[in-house]
Amino acid sequence: MFSAHRLPNRFSDVISCVAMSTDSKLLVSGTNSGSVMMWDVEQRELMWEHSHHAGRVESLAFNTLHELASAGADGRVAHLSVDTGKQINVFVGEEEPFTYVAFSPDDERLAACSADGKIYLYLTNNPSRKSKLVLRSNIARVTGFVWSPNSKLIAGCCSDGCVIIWNSITGSISTVLEGDSPATCW
Repeated sequence: MFSAHRLPNRFSDVISCVAMSTDSKLLVSGTNSGSVMMWDVEQRELMWEHSHHAGRVESLAFNTLHELASAGADGRVAHLSVDTGKQINVFVGEEEPFTYVAFSPDDERLAACSADGKIYLYLTNNPSRKSKLVLRSNIARVTGFVWSPNSKLIAGCCSDGCVIIWNSITGSISTVLEGDSPATCW
């Protein structure tokens, strides 16, 4: 049975997003002011806190290699060490806020959705700050996405009611699933 414990009120910032590790032992939280905080869930203790963004942290994600990604309203994605919170790399887009971030299931790539409706793909082991591919719809904004379990495809939902499935290696559109909206994704 769960017993509620109050965490110490050691900060006055708003928590903007959270993510939990696959073993449920760690929880990471992001704040409106750009801080990323790693918590030990069992001990109910803060492990580390670092300011990685110049604005709100919009999304957080763990991978299986003990790494973390944080997407910020400052248009940056920070690739971090879970143990220390130190930056492994910082990826950039085109100055638009990032709204969502996720590692590919094979942990080789990182995808981030920007407020202008594009999905940026980065190689996690590449020191380059630039994206390898940019996925987009020609008509509507991409508002969210999911990786396929084999990391070969990305499905993105669009603001016009359709879903686009891209080849995550080439960036080519594999399939378009159209909803009832009169607009199309082409």
